[in-house]
Amino acid sequence: MMRRRDPYAPLLRALADDAARHGLALTLCDLTERSWASATFVGCRLTIVVRIDGGDPARWLADLPEAEFALAGRLVADLVVRAADRAAATLEVLLLEA
Repeated sequence: MMRRRDPYAPLLRALADDAARHGLALTLCDLTERSWASATFVGCRLTIVVRIDGGDPARWLADLPEAEFALAGRLVADLVVRAADRAAATLEVLLLEA
C-alpha cells in the first residue's frame, strides 16, 4: 500500500496499481526530487525506492520502463530501473508538467 498526500501521489498510486496487476505489493521507502527543465518543458527527476512483496518482480520491472501512466497534468517522460532485486527497486522517473 502506498499512500502519500503530495504532488507525486498519483504517480505512486499508478505504480502500485501496475505492480498489483502483476501480483506484487509496493511500499514506498524513499522519494527524492530534483528540479528539471529544458527550453520547452518543466518538471522534476524523482528517485523512488520501493520495497516489493508478493512474488518475483523481474517481469514487472522489465516491462516498467515501457508502461503508460495516465496522470492528470503530468507526463512520465522517462522511467529507468536503476537497481533491483526480489525485495526492492530504485526507480528514476522524469516527470513533466503537461
